[in-house]
Amino acid sequence: MTDTATTPNVLTPDHIRDMVRSDQVSASNQQRWVWRSLLYCFREMQRDIKQYRSDLGRVDNRNSPAYWCDWMSDGRLNKNSAASDIHNSILEDVKDPPRNLNGSHLDKAVQFLTSEGVAENVLKFVQR
Repeated sequence: MTDTATTPNVLTPDHIRDMVRSDQVSASNQQRWVWRSLLYCFREMQRDIKQYRSDLGRVDNRNSPAYWCDWMSDGRLNKNSAASDIHNSILEDVKDPPRNLNGSHLDKAVQFLTSEGVAENVLKFVQR
């Protein structure tokens, strides 16, 4: 495991989990990390659903990155969006989502992103 205290810019699963769930991270930063992590998951889901399910298991609608990306993009990205459209959103490097998650939506997205294996796969998805 990489010590992020001495190398803060190194992306690790622990760093991803800390950024999406920590109460010491500003609300806008937390939204950014949730948004970017969900985009990577959604892109991989659209690229190859069988591989995605192999990596993360079958997901319910509200545990799907498509559900939250649709909400956070204000409908610009939806369950029928192509992986290339999602990848273009990632490349645009828009840090702030068009619409923030709050309340139970945010809680469920954070719960999904911090569940076992997800942060590890987000890191793998970022590296593809």
